[in-house]
Amino acid sequence: MNPRDTLLLFSISLLVGVSLAFHRDSISKRGASRSQEEEPARPLRKAIIPTSKPKPTAQQQNEKNGMERFQSAEILRKQQMKTISRQEHLEQIFPDTEAGRQIAEVCANLNFGGSPGPEGSRLNELLDKLEDNPEHAFSNIRLGLQSLPIEFERERQFLIQFSSQLEVKDAERIDLLREQIHLPAANQQADSEGVSAYTPVVAFQALSRITDDSGTIHSALISSFPKHTHSPTTLKLLLAEYHSRFPEASAALEKKYRQFLKTELQ
Repeated sequence: MNPRDTLLLFSISLLVGVSLAFHRDSISKRGASRSQEEEPARPLRKAIIPTSKPKPTAQQQNEKNGMERFQSAEILRKQQMKTISRQEHLEQIFPDTEAGRQIAEVCANLNFGGSPGPEGSRLNELLDKLEDNPEHAFSNIRLGLQSLPIEFERERQFLIQFSSQLEVKDAERIDLLREQIHLPAANQQADSEGVSAYTPVVAFQALSRITDDSGTIHSALISSFPKHTHSPTTLKLLLAEYHSRFPEASAALEKKYRQFLKTELQ
């Protein structure tokens, strides 16, 4: 095929393409015009004018305020009844002494995780009285902790921290804290929230604050291992606390008790 024939074929192809494009464009324009003519007119929407709620009458407002005051008073009454019931229970646990009753009242009114209520000033007053007679307060706390049930585990943790700050002999405070470090966690049925697993850790932290003697701290930790064989959480937290205080000794301890810890922490 010579160049002229090639050019002719190209010209014919170009004309055919332009014709087809023009034909499709005409069809689409006619279709669009027809759809515009056939589309029914849409009714205009009415503007929505917001209406404000009528203001309550003075009588309605007074009734509402009275109901809110009644509900608040009822909630407060139930809380007070619950506190009284808890306090009566706690008074049977702690010694029947002035300090024992004060400790029971403190525990009954502790508000964990909430904002301080009107009883906050009363709590401070009671704690000040206990601190004024530290030996008596310490001995009463120690006796009460021996039989404090699992339902008061958060109260136990508070008393551990409070008693560790009382001005009594270091040997007495260390003995109490060792007892609490060795306290095994309760089973899940008795302690569904797992709070008791943290009690030995709270005691261990308190021990680390009141003494710098690495031997005392190391001994308390090692002797607690057999008590926590059923609570990997407690063991892990105790080791983490020890590591934060004595990193080199912690590495040596983990190496020495590697097999034991490997078995228990699985």
